[in-house]
Amino acid sequence: MVVKTITIKQDAYDILSSMKRPDESFSDLIMRVGGDRKVTAKELFGRLNDSGSELKKMRLRLKEQREKMDKEMEERYNVFA
Repeated sequence: MVVKTITIKQDAYDILSSMKRPDESFSDLIMRVGGDRKVTAKELFGRLNDSGSELKKMRLRLKEQREKMDKEMEERYNVFA
C-alpha cells in the first residue's frame, strides 16, 4: 500500500473530520464520497450541498469549535493582561 501525506487547511480538515464515520479512516471517507474515480476538491466539497443534515452537523461542530477557541483565547489573554 502506498501512503501519501497531504497538507490541508484546518477548515478543510474540520469538514472532513465532521463527515467521517467513527469506523472509517480518512481514506475510506474520501473513497466513499469520491467513489472510484478521481475527484476534484471542488466536486468533493460541492456534495455537501446535497446533504442538509450533514451541513447542519458541520455548521454546529464548527460553531462549537469557534466558541471553544474564543474561550481559550480569552483565558490566555487574562493570564497575560
